[in-house]
Amino acid sequence: MVLVMAFIAIQARAQKDFTGILKYHMTVEGDSIQRTDSMKLIVGKSKIKVVLYIPSQNDPGKATEQVFIDDLVKETTTVIDYQKSGYTVSARKKEPLYTFSNTNQYDAVNRKLCLRYETDRKTSLSADVVKASCLAGIDFLKPDIPFYYFLGVQPLIIDNRMVLDYTLTLRNGHKQKTVCYEVQALEEVDVLFSLEGLKPL
Repeated sequence: MVLVMAFIAIQARAQKDFTGILKYHMTVEGDSIQRTDSMKLIVGKSKIKVVLYIPSQNDPGKATEQVFIDDLVKETTTVIDYQKSGYTVSARKKEPLYTFSNTNQYDAVNRKLCLRYETDRKTSLSADVVKASCLAGIDFLKPDIPFYYFLGVQPLIIDNRMVLDYTLTLRNGHKQKTVCYEVQALEEVDVLFSLEGLKPL
């Protein structure tokens, strides 16, 4: 009974539609090459902005920025090119690479309580992948968005919950990990999706 009441209390705290900013580190555990990429999400009511920071091939000390805005109502992806002061719009890729099932097991990411999701037995994994799993935050709900995969590949919302950890276990023993290290809840984020000053390319 105590566990049931605790779960109800947790769910009650989480019933708000999360909007704000999440920051992630992207690493490969076990790889001899130590490299950390970064990703930032700006989460609105029905839009998600993904900013990827990738080390420049020409200048390893600098990062190149790739920016995407997915409109989950219009089902479009806007790719922003700040160097050209413009953007392109195309249909959003929705079909997921993998599907996940709730294991009903709890875990945590940086002390944030999560539910564990893993690929079900019917899901065909890539040849070099042994296992795919997600940890989705209990307190970071998107009630109107059951699932969201960035470019159809990266799971960012599973079962109406923001994904805080996405791990691919590879056959060579390495683990590709995308882990959230910072969450900032914000009430107003619309201005962060503005295309002001940019032109269609």
